[in-house]
Amino acid sequence: MNTRTDLVVSNPGVLMVQAQDVAGVCAEIVKRTAMSIQGRKYVRVEGWQSIAAAYGCVASAKDVERVQNGVRAIGELHRISDGALIASAVGFVGEDEPVWFGGEVTQYGKTKKYVKRPDFAIQAMAQTRAISRVCRSAFAFVVVMIDGNLSTTPAEEMAGVTTMVDEDDENLKALETDWSAELRKAKNPEELRTTWERIPDSLKPKFREEKDLMKMQFTPQKSAAGI
Repeated sequence: MNTRTDLVVSNPGVLMVQAQDVAGVCAEIVKRTAMSIQGRKYVRVEGWQSIAAAYGCVASAKDVERVQNGVRAIGELHRISDGALIASAVGFVGEDEPVWFGGEVTQYGKTKKYVKRPDFAIQAMAQTRAISRVCRSAFAFVVVMIDGNLSTTPAEEMAGVTTMVDEDDENLKALETDWSAELRKAKNPEELRTTWERIPDSLKPKFREEKDLMKMQFTPQKSAAGI
């Protein structure tokens, strides 16, 4: 792994044009996957990853571990061309977050009880937050160029801090979806591909085998869906 520590001076005008190009390319997926919480839009990991990809980078998470007061993961942003480490950040899910570790919350005159999530889900969220956070540290300015009304705070972080959100918010439900059941609902390769794209990247390994089994059922159709 290469780590660049030298300062490279570039033409600001060229960098601005590049940022505008990336904003234009990624605008649709960033806006389409943004999570609405209490009237404001927050960029989800899929949006952050699309921006990173447009810049020729890939974000990943490592060193997921149980630490004092929660679960931590390290996010890293690497340049694809040479593997150089561009940025790093920490993703954390705290025991003080009832949404993940369970508990009771009273807010806005309402009381809501949460059951502790499975350990794998908490670990997955720590990784997702790490990926979103490291992308945010490098590309927050692109989000502002896409839409000034978009918050640069990663949506996955707000989903833990803001507990009293609208129960009908489809984006929040996406974090709690029974993806196994959703995959089984697919009636053709295109529906399977669409459902697979909706699954958060951090959860894909858990459901890949089931997706592959579903894909085999549609093989005779010789679809070009590209799953």
